[in-house]
Amino acid sequence: MITTVSQDDCLSYFVVVHGIDIETYERLAVHFECRRGGMRVTDGSRYISIPVTMAALGGTLAWVKTELGGGLL
Repeated sequence: MITTVSQDDCLSYFVVVHGIDIETYERLAVHFECRRGGMRVTDGSRYISIPVTMAALGGTLAWVKTELGGGLL
């Protein structure tokens, strides 16, 4: 999922990866130096919200796809 926030002509993008285990969350958090996210109470799975710029969006999606084995994107 990609979400967009617009504030005073400034766009911020977030790539949100849902349904990951704690090890994957940690790998993504370390790589992107970001700990935005949480845990779903219903199933214990985690999600992470990675802030990105438009210039870095393609590279971020490619890295996440490669790390997760290409199955989720």
